[in-house]
Amino acid sequence: MPDRRRLGTGSDPQPLEGFMPSTIPSTAFRTIPLAALLLAAGCTAPPAAAPSPTVPTVPTVPTVPTLRLGTEAELARAAGVERLEAFWTARGRAGSFQGAGGLTLRTMTFLQADRAAEKGAIVISSGRTESMIKYKELVHDLWLNGWSVYIHDHRGQGLSAREPAVADAPMKGHVERFGDYVDDLRSFVRGPVASGGHRNVFLLAHSMGGAISALLLQAEGPPLFRAAAMSSPMLRIKGLAGLPADLLSCRIGAGETRIGHATDYVIGGKGYVAPPFEGNNLTGSRVRYDWVLAQDAAHPQTRLGSPTYGWLAQSCEAALQARSRGERVRTPVLVMQAGSDGIVHNSGGEEFCDGVRKTQPARGCDGRGGGPVVVPGAQHELFIETDDKRDEVLRRTLAFFEAHRLP
Repeated sequence: MPDRRRLGTGSDPQPLEGFMPSTIPSTAFRTIPLAALLLAAGCTAPPAAAPSPTVPTVPTVPTVPTLRLGTEAELARAAGVERLEAFWTARGRAGSFQGAGGLTLRTMTFLQADRAAEKGAIVISSGRTESMIKYKELVHDLWLNGWSVYIHDHRGQGLSAREPAVADAPMKGHVERFGDYVDDLRSFVRGPVASGGHRNVFLLAHSMGGAISALLLQAEGPPLFRAAAMSSPMLRIKGLAGLPADLLSCRIGAGETRIGHATDYVIGGKGYVAPPFEGNNLTGSRVRYDWVLAQDAAHPQTRLGSPTYGWLAQSCEAALQARSRGERVRTPVLVMQAGSDGIVHNSGGEEFCDGVRKTQPARGCDGRGGGPVVVPGAQHELFIETDDKRDEVLRRTLAFFEAHRLP
């Protein structure tokens, strides 16, 4: 992907996954009135269309065998947390590989004991700010249901190395080139994952990982996966005042990047902050929200704050490319969106699926009419939502993978 500098913004708090704070200090924009910027944005050519209202619809979930899934009740008990930790330690194999530019990226691998009976391998591509430790419950669920699991921390976050430009400020969410995320994921699959010799390999992506995965699926070359599933993919970011970032935030960030502020925090940005559950726009599950914060506290080295202008510049361009080139995707893909997403505009996923339908008309993105599957009432973090919504997402995901795996 060309190294072009544009950017997008979002508006959620920092500890779980976020882009940019929604509150703007009075000194923002270097005395340029916000109203003037809004008007200027309306005069640019041509901004992304405002998202159309999404009707929350969930087609009938395919029939699957009974799944063993974690519950909020289990996670609320000390014994449940201890069981997850014991699994992570006993079954997980820590590793690393060299990403683009030689950056060291950390990995965890969870193989089935009986490789002949495994259903396949699932590669997880996580969201911004996230570390592998946030995925302990999800990895445990996938493994319990017969899948081997691979996960790595993206460059610049979690346990992986930070970009050299912000090595002295490890809480800055920065990337020099969004395409490096894509190259890293490709290297992970062709290296550590391929060495496992799995007959069936699937991709499960969330948020920023969805944008990374969409770009990888659009790349030329032999297919890497039997199928892919995306949760709340970052294909159109919400920016200031909840507007699509393309309208205003991208322009602000592009300007800041051009004048040498690529490694500065975005407007109002700061280091890690742990906000209360009340008023969050990430999940309706207090138990899972609090559990993730506890994981952050136990592993402070994984904490990440707001993004930089450079990260946003790259991410805005990446989201645009990913959503506008869906017709290049040949791999079967399932897109699941949160009906009450406060982080990304679901219109980005709809545009992506419009393209997928051109070359995969029979399925599209596996929702009604080939569009995305929308989970009513769910917030952005589908994998740490309340049991009813999370179970819906996992049942649909694993049924989709089952339908596409080779026996």
